[in-house]
Amino acid sequence: MRELAKVLPEGEWKMLQLPIFIQVDRRLGRGTARVTGKTEVKVVSHFLNKRGRNDELELIIYRPEVAVLRRKLPTTTQYLFLGA
Repeated sequence: MRELAKVLPEGEWKMLQLPIFIQVDRRLGRGTARVTGKTEVKVVSHFLNKRGRNDELELIIYRPEVAVLRRKLPTTTQYLFLGA
C-alpha cells in the first residue's frame, strides 16, 4: 500500500477502487486485457512505465504487462473475466 500512496496524491486516495480489476475479455483478443477508471489507469500506467494522458479512463495491456503488474501488485489486482 505504501507504493500506491507514493504514486497518488493524498487527495486521490479515496478515488482508487481496490482491487484494481484486470479485465480479460475475449473480444479484445488473445493475451489482451483492460484496466478502467481514471485513478486505476494512472496507477497501472505508473507501475508499467507507460506514458499517456493523465485523464484516460481505459488502458489496454498485454500478457507480459499483466505478468509485471501482478508481480508488482499481487494483492492489489484481481482478474475479471468478461465475455462468453
